[in-house]
Amino acid sequence: MNMRATPYFQTQVIGCGPGALGLAVAADRLKLLDSLLGQGIAFLEKAPNPKELFNQRFPFLIESNSIADDFFKSIDSEGAFSETCRNENSRLVFSREGRTLPLELIKAFMNDLTKAFLEKCCFSGASGIFFGREIDHLQIGEDGSVTSFNRSGAPIAKSMYAVLATGAGENLPLHAHGPGNLFHFLPSGEVLSGKFAEISREIASGKPIIILGGSHSAFSVALLILDRFGSRLSTGQIQLYHRGVCLYFTSQREASESGYFLPGAHIFRSTGEVNKFNGLRGRAKNLYQQVQSGIEMRVSVKGKNAYADFLAKAEFPALIIQATGYKTRRIGIINHMGVPIRNLHSNKNCMVDSQCRLLDSSGEILPNLFGIGIGYPRLSENKELKIGVNFFHGPDGETIVRQIVSPSKTTVSAETALASNSNLNGVPS
Repeated sequence: MNMRATPYFQTQVIGCGPGALGLAVAADRLKLLDSLLGQGIAFLEKAPNPKELFNQRFPFLIESNSIADDFFKSIDSEGAFSETCRNENSRLVFSREGRTLPLELIKAFMNDLTKAFLEKCCFSGASGIFFGREIDHLQIGEDGSVTSFNRSGAPIAKSMYAVLATGAGENLPLHAHGPGNLFHFLPSGEVLSGKFAEISREIASGKPIIILGGSHSAFSVALLILDRFGSRLSTGQIQLYHRGVCLYFTSQREASESGYFLPGAHIFRSTGEVNKFNGLRGRAKNLYQQVQSGIEMRVSVKGKNAYADFLAKAEFPALIIQATGYKTRRIGIINHMGVPIRNLHSNKNCMVDSQCRLLDSSGEILPNLFGIGIGYPRLSENKELKIGVNFFHGPDGETIVRQIVSPSKTTVSAETALASNSNLNGVPS
């Protein structure tokens, strides 16, 4: 029996991906990073070590749907990450101002930031990133405290606040919805990470390549296939089916001059941008426009009714690449009596309020629980889900930091912190 006391922190963060890193960046921007670390914050990461975390981040061979500015403009270049901002990876990011950039470069940039933050945590003594900590569920105590548990039911950490930064995974079907066994679904992530064997066989046999979805991921899949197989593709062999395609524009004027149909578009009131969070940018946007104008003949873009017709009439096995978005990587939440608490969700994503606080299924605030990142989008000013890197460059990180850091709160002593960290390292994961 493990008799060690459950280590206590002011805040525990579940995950150490971009969303979690956004908290550190925001705290530094607000000049509150030292207070955040001094009061005690534990980042609980399921990857077994830093190397695995760095390797698994952004494994895709494509460009982002965000411009470089969304990353570097969020960082205080004179703060805790000042040295990182002057290295080669940062200079490459800065050089692409106003443009999208390869995810490989974003990966290197964020890994550099994480390394700098790890070092900062080591100096604080009260905080840290703890690897090999896969959290199964959280329990809210009678006093409002939050305790995290692993799959074996062992407590990992206890805190006043918890921030869920678990990210999101692909929204895949539970089963194929076609007749018999005609359809095989392939996750878009496999293609985006460079696995082309099944696609190569389909192309060689002359069968169509079916892509389901109108997202950045869907058009990026089409671009990778075009880049990889180019001349082997026949006219219309790539068929992309969607429920709607949104394009990003810097202004309504730019959208109108491009012939974009504005009714139904999301206009970001503070900047005038069109479809700021869900619009295609960069090469994905260019591909859609080239297909629509007849320049790119190897790809056809069709609406959802055409997809239903295809499913009904298909007479041969088909490979369907699923690129229909993402859903929250959820962990369980129970109350002090062990009763599960259901989250409010929209389109497979857990919902948070304007202060990034988690909501239960009835829309009530779950005390001391916050969500950040792609799995926990806030609604924008015009009710658009802010799915993207808004947690990194936008107000989400600052909103949470202001609620969990206060100069009036007691700072964890070095002795308590060291003992707490020692206990945490000793808890089985």
